[in-house]
Amino acid sequence: MSFFLFIHLNSLIIAINTPFFMLNMIIYLHHQVYSDKQGNISDLF
Repeated sequence: MSFFLFIHLNSLIIAINTPFFMLNMIIYLHHQVYSDKQGNISDLF
């Protein structure tokens, strides 16, 4: 029983974290492109 509860909580955590992860990836990729355009990597991250 606790095993299924663990899986359920795990999937819930993943579902909550996925949008934040996607947002972080978009910000990171945008920052990489911006850094390439500027010619130097700023200390944003």
